[in-house]
Amino acid sequence: KKDLVETELVKDGDNAYYQNLPDSWEIVPLKNIVNYRIGKTPNTKNKNYWTNHEGFPWISIADMGKDKYIGRTTRKITNKAVEEVFKGIVSPKGTLIMSFKLSIGKTNLLGKNSVHNEAIISIFPYWDNNNVLRNYLYLVLPIISNSGETISAIKGKTLNSKKIDVLPIPLPTIREQQEINTKVMLFLRILEIIS
Repeated sequence: KKDLVETELVKDGDNAYYQNLPDSWEIVPLKNIVNYRIGKTPNTKNKNYWTNHEGFPWISIADMGKDKYIGRTTRKITNKAVEEVFKGIVSPKGTLIMSFKLSIGKTNLLGKNSVHNEAIISIFPYWDNNNVLRNYLYLVLPIISNSGETISAIKGKTLNSKKIDVLPIPLPTIREQQEINTKVMLFLRILEIIS
Protein backbone atom coordinates (compact mmCIF):
# COMPACT_ATOMS: atom_id res chain seq x y z
CA LYS A 1 0.00 0.00 0.00
CA LYS A 2 3.01 2.31 -0.11
CA ASP A 3 1.77 3.80 -3.36
CA LEU A 4 -1.43 5.04 -1.66
CA VAL A 5 0.20 7.04 1.11
CA GLU A 6 3.64 8.59 1.27
CA THR A 7 5.62 6.54 3.77
CA GLU A 8 7.94 8.42 6.04
CA LEU A 9 10.16 6.53 8.45
CA VAL A 10 10.43 7.87 11.96
CA LYS A 11 13.68 7.74 13.89
CA ASP A 12 13.15 5.50 16.89
CA GLY A 13 16.11 6.70 18.96
CA ASP A 14 16.32 4.78 22.20
CA ASN A 15 12.64 3.85 22.30
CA ALA A 16 12.41 0.18 23.22
CA TYR A 17 8.97 -0.16 21.60
CA TYR A 18 10.58 -0.11 18.15
CA GLN A 19 13.61 -2.32 18.64
CA ASN A 20 13.72 -5.68 16.90
CA LEU A 21 10.60 -5.20 14.79
CA PRO A 22 10.14 -7.71 11.95
CA ASP A 23 11.53 -6.63 8.57
CA SER A 24 8.01 -6.54 7.12
CA TRP A 25 7.00 -3.76 9.55
CA GLU A 26 7.53 -0.02 9.13
CA ILE A 27 7.40 2.88 11.55
CA VAL A 28 5.15 5.58 10.12
CA PRO A 29 3.79 8.85 11.53
CA LEU A 30 0.10 8.65 12.34
CA LYS A 31 -0.64 11.52 9.90
CA ASN A 32 0.52 9.32 6.99
CA ILE A 33 -2.12 6.65 7.56
CA VAL A 34 -5.12 8.53 9.01
CA ASN A 35 -7.04 11.76 8.93
CA TYR A 36 -8.54 12.92 12.23
CA ARG A 37 -11.02 15.47 13.48
CA ILE A 38 -10.97 17.26 16.84
CA GLY A 39 -14.31 17.66 18.61
CA LYS A 40 -16.09 20.66 20.13
CA THR A 41 -18.16 21.60 23.15
CA PRO A 42 -21.30 23.62 22.48
CA ASN A 43 -21.84 26.62 24.76
CA THR A 44 -23.00 25.03 28.02
CA LYS A 45 -25.05 28.12 28.92
CA ASN A 46 -27.10 27.90 25.74
CA LYS A 47 -30.20 25.89 26.67
CA ASN A 48 -31.03 25.43 22.98
CA TYR A 49 -27.92 23.24 22.60
CA TRP A 50 -28.41 20.72 25.44
CA THR A 51 -31.22 18.33 26.28
CA ASN A 52 -32.16 15.84 29.01
CA HIS A 53 -34.45 13.96 26.65
CA GLU A 54 -33.86 12.25 23.33
CA GLY A 55 -30.92 13.97 21.68
CA PHE A 56 -27.70 13.44 19.84
CA PRO A 57 -24.86 11.65 21.76
CA TRP A 58 -22.07 14.02 22.87
CA ILE A 59 -19.04 12.18 24.22
CA SER A 60 -16.64 13.37 26.90
CA ILE A 61 -13.65 11.47 28.31
CA ALA A 62 -15.86 10.42 31.23
CA ASP A 63 -17.97 8.42 28.75
CA MET A 64 -14.95 6.48 27.50
CA GLY A 65 -14.85 3.22 29.43
CA LYS A 66 -13.53 -0.30 29.25
CA ASP A 67 -16.12 -1.50 26.75
CA LYS A 68 -14.98 -1.45 23.14
CA TYR A 69 -18.07 0.42 21.93
CA ILE A 70 -19.63 3.54 23.43
CA GLY A 71 -23.40 3.22 23.53
CA ARG A 72 -24.64 5.70 26.11
CA THR A 73 -23.38 9.17 26.94
CA THR A 74 -23.91 11.29 30.03
CA ARG A 75 -24.98 14.32 28.00
CA LYS A 76 -26.89 14.85 24.79
CA ILE A 77 -27.12 17.79 22.46
CA THR A 78 -29.94 19.06 20.28
CA ASN A 79 -30.16 18.96 16.51
CA LYS A 80 -29.71 22.74 16.65
CA ALA A 81 -26.29 22.25 18.28
CA VAL A 82 -25.34 19.62 15.70
CA GLU A 83 -26.18 22.03 12.88
CA GLU A 84 -24.82 25.27 14.34
CA VAL A 85 -21.75 24.08 16.28
CA PHE A 86 -20.74 20.96 14.35
CA LYS A 87 -22.04 22.22 10.97
CA GLY A 88 -23.89 18.93 10.56
CA ILE A 89 -20.63 16.92 10.58
CA VAL A 90 -20.86 13.87 12.83
CA SER A 91 -18.68 10.81 13.33
CA PRO A 92 -20.47 7.70 12.06
CA LYS A 93 -21.09 4.53 14.02
CA GLY A 94 -17.94 2.41 14.13
CA THR A 95 -15.52 5.37 14.10
CA LEU A 96 -12.39 5.01 16.24
CA ILE A 97 -11.99 7.80 18.81
CA MET A 98 -9.05 8.61 21.10
CA SER A 99 -8.57 11.01 24.01
CA PHE A 100 -5.48 13.21 23.78
CA LYS A 101 -5.88 15.57 26.73
CA LEU A 102 -5.72 14.78 30.45
CA SER A 103 -6.42 11.05 30.02
CA ILE A 104 -4.20 10.43 27.02
CA GLY A 105 -4.74 7.38 24.84
CA LYS A 106 -8.18 6.10 25.78
CA THR A 107 -9.70 4.47 22.69
CA ASN A 108 -13.23 3.38 21.88
CA LEU A 109 -15.40 2.71 18.86
CA LEU A 110 -18.66 4.58 18.42
CA GLY A 111 -21.76 2.48 18.94
CA LYS A 112 -23.87 5.07 17.13
CA ASN A 113 -23.43 8.28 15.15
CA SER A 114 -21.99 10.79 17.64
CA VAL A 115 -20.01 13.97 18.29
CA HIS A 116 -17.48 14.59 21.04
CA ASN A 117 -15.60 17.28 22.90
CA GLU A 118 -12.26 18.92 22.06
CA ALA A 119 -10.23 16.47 24.19
CA ILE A 120 -11.06 13.66 21.75
CA ILE A 121 -10.32 12.97 18.10
CA SER A 122 -12.24 10.90 15.57
CA ILE A 123 -9.80 8.84 13.51
CA PHE A 124 -10.35 7.94 9.85
CA PRO A 125 -7.80 5.64 8.16
CA TYR A 126 -7.00 6.64 4.57
CA TRP A 127 -7.48 3.02 3.53
CA ASP A 128 -8.87 0.14 5.53
CA ASN A 129 -9.80 -3.35 4.45
CA ASN A 130 -12.73 -4.48 6.61
CA ASN A 131 -11.66 -2.20 9.51
CA VAL A 132 -8.42 -4.13 10.04
CA LEU A 133 -6.30 -0.98 10.45
CA ARG A 134 -8.97 0.68 12.61
CA ASN A 135 -9.02 -2.31 14.97
CA TYR A 136 -5.22 -2.48 15.05
CA LEU A 137 -4.99 1.22 15.97
CA TYR A 138 -7.64 0.66 18.65
CA LEU A 139 -5.20 -1.76 20.29
CA VAL A 140 -1.87 0.07 19.79
CA LEU A 141 -2.75 3.75 20.18
CA PRO A 142 -3.17 3.57 23.99
CA ILE A 143 0.46 2.42 24.24
CA ILE A 144 1.91 4.61 21.50
CA SER A 145 0.14 7.83 22.53
CA ASN A 146 1.36 7.52 26.11
CA SER A 147 4.93 7.07 24.93
CA GLY A 148 4.61 10.19 22.76
CA GLU A 149 5.99 13.60 23.58
CA THR A 150 3.40 15.40 25.69
CA ILE A 151 3.20 19.03 26.72
CA SER A 152 2.08 20.39 30.07
CA ALA A 153 -1.32 22.00 30.37
CA ILE A 154 -3.15 23.60 33.29
CA LYS A 155 -5.01 20.40 34.17
CA GLY A 156 -2.32 17.87 33.19
CA LYS A 157 -0.50 16.42 30.20
CA THR A 158 -1.78 16.73 26.65
CA LEU A 159 -0.83 16.06 23.05
CA ASN A 160 -1.27 18.87 20.54
CA SER A 161 -2.00 18.30 16.86
CA LYS A 162 1.69 18.41 15.92
CA LYS A 163 2.47 15.69 18.49
CA ILE A 164 -0.49 13.61 17.31
CA ASP A 165 0.65 13.91 13.68
CA VAL A 166 4.05 12.37 14.38
CA LEU A 167 3.03 9.57 16.76
CA PRO A 168 5.22 6.71 15.48
CA ILE A 169 3.00 3.77 14.55
CA PRO A 170 4.63 0.33 14.16
CA LEU A 171 2.82 -0.84 11.03
CA PRO A 172 2.77 -4.53 10.10
CA THR A 173 1.29 -5.94 6.92
CA ILE A 174 -2.50 -6.14 6.73
CA ARG A 175 -2.35 -9.91 7.27
CA GLU A 176 -0.26 -9.44 10.40
CA GLN A 177 -2.57 -6.67 11.63
CA GLN A 178 -5.50 -9.07 11.30
CA GLU A 179 -3.64 -11.82 13.18
CA ILE A 180 -2.73 -9.41 15.99
CA ASN A 181 -6.30 -8.15 16.23
CA THR A 182 -7.73 -11.67 16.42
CA LYS A 183 -5.24 -12.96 18.99
CA VAL A 184 -5.39 -9.93 21.27
CA MET A 185 -9.20 -9.84 21.28
CA LEU A 186 -9.29 -13.59 22.01
CA PHE A 187 -6.86 -13.05 24.88
CA LEU A 188 -8.99 -10.20 26.25
CA ARG A 189 -12.13 -12.35 26.10
CA ILE A 190 -10.33 -15.10 28.04
CA LEU A 191 -9.33 -12.57 30.69
CA GLU A 192 -12.96 -11.41 31.00
CA ILE A 193 -14.11 -15.00 31.52
CA ILE A 194 -11.43 -15.66 34.17
CA SER A 195 -12.05 -12.44 36.13
